[in-house]
Amino acid sequence: MGKNLGRKDTDLFSATIFAFFVLLLFVFSVNVGERITTGMAPHAQYENLELLSPTGECKDSDGGRDYFDKGSVVFSSIVKTDYCLSHSTLVEYYCHNGIESEYRVCENRCLDGRCV
Repeated sequence: MGKNLGRKDTDLFSATIFAFFVLLLFVFSVNVGERITTGMAPHAQYENLELLSPTGECKDSDGGRDYFDKGSVVFSSIVKTDYCLSHSTLVEYYCHNGIESEYRVCENRCLDGRCV
C-alpha cells in the first residue's frame, strides 16, 4: 500500500509540473505572437502615441539653434524647452524632422536655458 501511495504522489507531481510548463508555454507564445504582429512589446503600443504618428508643423520660438536665447519647440502635442544641464552645458532643442536636441558647451556659462 505504501508503494502505491508513493506512485500516486509522483504521478500528481509530474502532472503538476507538466501543467505548469504548458501554462508557461501558452503565456510565452501569446506575448511573442503579439510582439510579432505589432512589431513591439505589448505594453509599448500604448506609450508615447505622439511619437508613433506625429502630425503638424514643428515650431521653434528662438528660430532654431540659437544658443543665446532660451526657446521652446512645439511639435504635435510635445513641448521641449532649452535648459542648462550644468553651469556650462546647454541642451538646445530645435526642429529637424520633428524635435531634435544637442548639447552645447557655453564659452562663459549657461544660465536659465541660454549661454551668457
